[in-house]
Amino acid sequence: MEMQVRSSGAKATAGYAATAGEWKGFIEGVDPEVRQAAARMVEEAATHCVEVFYAALLAHPDSRGLISNEMVDSRLRHSLRGWLLDLFAAEAPDMEQLVANQIRVGRVHARIRVPVHAVLHGARLLKRELALRADGDGDVHGAPAAAIRQYCYVMIDLAVEVLSHSFGDDMQEAAENDGIYQAMTISQDMALERETQRAALLEWGQRLLFDICRGLQPSCGRLADSTFGLWLRHKGSLLFGGLGEMGKVNALIDRVDGVLLPSLQPGEAAAGNVLHELNSALGDIGYLVDGMFGILESMEGGRDPLTRTLNRRFLSTIVGREIGAAARTGAPFSVLMVDVDHFKSVNDNGGHAAGDAVLRHVADVLLQCTRSSDFVFRYGGEEFAVALVETPLAKAMEVAERIRLRIAETPFALGRVGDLRLTVSIGVAQFEGHPDYAVLLEAADQALYRAKRNGRNRCEVATPHGR
Repeated sequence: MEMQVRSSGAKATAGYAATAGEWKGFIEGVDPEVRQAAARMVEEAATHCVEVFYAALLAHPDSRGLISNEMVDSRLRHSLRGWLLDLFAAEAPDMEQLVANQIRVGRVHARIRVPVHAVLHGARLLKRELALRADGDGDVHGAPAAAIRQYCYVMIDLAVEVLSHSFGDDMQEAAENDGIYQAMTISQDMALERETQRAALLEWGQRLLFDICRGLQPSCGRLADSTFGLWLRHKGSLLFGGLGEMGKVNALIDRVDGVLLPSLQPGEAAAGNVLHELNSALGDIGYLVDGMFGILESMEGGRDPLTRTLNRRFLSTIVGREIGAAARTGAPFSVLMVDVDHFKSVNDNGGHAAGDAVLRHVADVLLQCTRSSDFVFRYGGEEFAVALVETPLAKAMEVAERIRLRIAETPFALGRVGDLRLTVSIGVAQFEGHPDYAVLLEAADQALYRAKRNGRNRCEVATPHGR
């Protein structure tokens, strides 16, 4: 069956179609009396099932802040009841429409960012309630309870499978867009943004102090609603996403707005102590935000400041994504691990400045010998990683040899130290089907160590199981 629904790509469409085919076969194999009896039972139980589902979701620690009782009462309760009745219709459903409905529901949950595990928890409760209803009634409307229960289980499982697939696609797209935004923001003037937000935080504190000194109630409002607070909540949360300091900053803001401001009464003797604590909290917020800006500036748009190659922190994301693409399309994908031989002696003889110059030189060679579609990373110390997209093992070995020869045959002038004869050792590995990116990187790393053991200035191919 050809799926006509919007999806994030061909792989998603194929995945939905495969599930739809399985689903269609299951429904066609079900006794119509079982389907019709289940439809009557679900219609009787739907309201109770909806109450159970949303009671659990509202109480779930990972979703209760994302949906409200008002939202449930005004929209979601009616929507879930309709979903159950459509899913367990008495007549065999239109499969394309049925799958499209699950995709739509998955996207709704992705947009409101309810965690999929919370939805799965609710689905498990739905199955339990329907099973209890079937078992409690014995034969339900003329059909065996066991058959009804099995039918309900499979229908909800298949629906949730499509729903969670759609949810995952949209959440991945959202995460990628967040990453794109962060990369764009990092490439802008971080120093200017840092000073702007530092000034906004300082202005809020000064307004507060001015009012207190004049014996007035603070007119600055909550810190969370200030210019600084709004920026942090909307842009800053994307910019600093994933940094642990964000949690500390938010906790401090909550304390300022929830504890310190309400207890700050002008003219009271205790006001001085509260002001001191509040000023300390603002200082801590400024310090933490300043540190997060420093982290972003050091990343320099995701590149290693010394060599201008990609930062290692992006290696897992990029290699993992390329592995996924290779698995889907069947295109080859290879990785190189490159290590500068005897690098310690360079530092010992020429100092760290010499070592830095060598690393920049090696990075330049790697970039010259690879394509713009490939990825070159500073892996750590004197080691680099290269991701060669759509490159089979034989071609990867050619690239590795070209790199090795270019470095070995080009004398490197190093001022008073004179010309250095640099060499590198390289491990080469090709993606062989294992979905874990760490397996591929480990294979290349083991090949590199074998090149080192076998005399350096050579390329070695990964062997099965890293032997």
